[in-house]
Amino acid sequence: MKKSKEIGELLGIKILDDIKKYLNKSSKPNTYNFKFVNKYRGKRYYQKNIDTLISKKKMEFLKKYKLDGIFLHVNNNSKITNIHISREFSAKNMTMKKLYIRYIKNLEKDICRYFDLTKDEFTRKYYIDSLGEHELMSSHYKFKIKKIPIILSSNIEYYPEVYGGMAHLNCSLETEEIWKGHYIKDAEYSESKNFSFD
Repeated sequence: MKKSKEIGELLGIKILDDIKKYLNKSSKPNTYNFKFVNKYRGKRYYQKNIDTLISKKKMEFLKKYKLDGIFLHVNNNSKITNIHISREFSAKNMTMKKLYIRYIKNLEKDICRYFDLTKDEFTRKYYIDSLGEHELMSSHYKFKIKKIPIILSSNIEYYPEVYGGMAHLNCSLETEEIWKGHYIKDAEYSESKNFSFD
């Protein structure tokens, strides 16, 4: 059986690393400068400007999706459990089908190309929340680091009733526990077959 490829970092930030390494308040352009935001499944930190990080890691493809902020989730042991590059935007007159074609299909290809993954290794699923109002499209590459299940994913959530249509797009590297805790437990999404990927 082929061993899964480990992807240990996103934009130079290592999953399961100590947050203290990324709280440098130096004004130098190549340093991290995350600020504490709030608590949600641990502590959350945020950094707005990520252009330098994108260029340094040659991930310029992220710029076309206008992913302009990065969140880190940290557990009680100060270990990073989620690296989350994201963007919220108006999605008026959109549908999940249109969002999938415009964003997720291309983001999947770019992620696979950058991390040298095959299309078959990046599994795509569609979810709907318990009220049947919100939709989630998520693509995963799963592997383990030190026996801990990790997910590299692209995700887009669609909220058709919020401001006439709102979407949240992200690229994440996180523990499976955090992904399931947020999307399955808290947001109450469940997988649905009621979507055509063609």
